[in-house]
Amino acid sequence: LALGSGGAAEYVSLWCPLDTVSPANGCLRLLPSDAPQPPSAAADAPASEATLRWLEEEGEALAVDVCAEAGDAVLFSSRLWHCSGPNRTGADRRVYYGQYSRGAIGGEAPLCLAVRTGPAAAPGRET
Repeated sequence: LALGSGGAAEYVSLWCPLDTVSPANGCLRLLPSDAPQPPSAAADAPASEATLRWLEEEGEALAVDVCAEAGDAVLFSSRLWHCSGPNRTGADRRVYYGQYSRGAIGGEAPLCLAVRTGPAAAPGRET
């Protein structure tokens, strides 16, 4: 693992679905590194408006759905553009997601927080 431009730590992510995933319930989507890439600033900078627009207009057609069975594992670099699609089913889509870096990532705050957007939580559980 190396430092990205601007000193950002590169990290690897392990994405392991606990339920079978498909485009219907929000599988992982990757933009292959050999595909055209969006305009971007330093690796540690937030995506610019131009980058977000490119990803919507151009990247969508180039992205690859990673359909996987429960227990499969996908390992990928932080340098790879990725996202998960929306869960359009009535069932939960559970995933174990771990990250490794040689150094701290995210500075004083977590790099990001997962936000539940799927089916309503059971009573007594936060959403």
